[in-house]
Amino acid sequence: MDKVKSLFNHPKKENPDRDPGLYEWKRPSFHKDDVSQLNRLLKKNGRRKTEKQHNWEESVNLNHHVRSEGSESNRKQKVVSKLSIGYKLEGHKKFLEQYMRQLDKSEVPDKPELFGSDLDEYKAHMVANHFKLIISPENQNVDLEVLTRHFIEQLENLTGYELYWEAAIHTNTEHRHAHLAINGVDKNGQKVRFTREMIKEKMRTILSEAATNMVGERTYEEIKAEEAKLPLSPRWTKLDERLSQYKGKIYSRVLDVSLQQRLGYLCQINLAEKNGELFTLKPDWKEKLQIFGRYNTFMSEYLSLGGNITLYQGGQLNGIVEKTITFDKDESWNDAVIVKTSNGRVYVPVYNLQKENIEGKTVNIDMPYFDSMKKISDKEIRIQKTKQKSTSFER
Repeated sequence: MDKVKSLFNHPKKENPDRDPGLYEWKRPSFHKDDVSQLNRLLKKNGRRKTEKQHNWEESVNLNHHVRSEGSESNRKQKVVSKLSIGYKLEGHKKFLEQYMRQLDKSEVPDKPELFGSDLDEYKAHMVANHFKLIISPENQNVDLEVLTRHFIEQLENLTGYELYWEAAIHTNTEHRHAHLAINGVDKNGQKVRFTREMIKEKMRTILSEAATNMVGERTYEEIKAEEAKLPLSPRWTKLDERLSQYKGKIYSRVLDVSLQQRLGYLCQINLAEKNGELFTLKPDWKEKLQIFGRYNTFMSEYLSLGGNITLYQGGQLNGIVEKTITFDKDESWNDAVIVKTSNGRVYVPVYNLQKENIEGKTVNIDMPYFDSMKKISDKEIRIQKTKQKSTSFER
């Protein structure tokens, strides 16, 4: 032991060239330790990141691969709403007294009752301009009358109007829905107008939040059920976004079940072809799906006619009106006319079709610049008037 000690405790050797304080321990002066602070900061941020990641994973598991930032809105109840505007007093009366009460539908024995403002007051102040809405919640447990009354109350709070309104609930379709009429002048004599933002955003938000408060958020099972319907949806979907990444022939075995089902459906509606396990998407498949989503009645006409109908693309069109489709008569989401020409049938989407009794009449439509995702105006349909020696068209 003494030998070990001697190894470490040997006496200093005198060296005049060496610093005499070389072997003396000195307390180091304080310096800001940036590295230590950086390590602590990184560790702290690491804990935050882990917590956020944990929340995100919980959101994904709950909403089945739904983005975390959109999970809250995804869980709200969905309510489809569609607004149309009328400009004729006769049409206003017909919509209120006949269509809303389904007096023209013999297959509906129990006619719906109107609710809303005092009906006599509404009629006394009725003007030509009016708004027509369809309100259709996805969840059929939503009380439609309560939802409609709340919608009007919130609409009045946002706009300051005191509205004349009437509503009725229709139950003769797959989804129960409410029809709503709003007079173009309110109880204070103000003309009623709604901004584009009000129609596109705020109305839908009011309905969605109200339905969610009534029956609760959409459950995991409801969201899963909606996603299960996605492969058979007649519109452009997120599944199509994924399919669009493939070029040329698509080998189905490398795809998940939902994409395989989607390809099968696209074959059914003539937008894809199958050869064994290989699928080929048709060149216009994306455009067609977008049109189907925009014009729901085009889809039904396309299938009923075996694909022998095209969408109006602009230019000169002359032919006979074979069929009219309107918001009121057919409870469709869009108005349209189907014109039969020498080259086949053409589907012409129309914004708020007002012309009546034009089926069987020859019409002329001439729109040099036309976007297939938009609609022509009613006045662009010119009806042919045949005289003894000349032919003219009236708007």
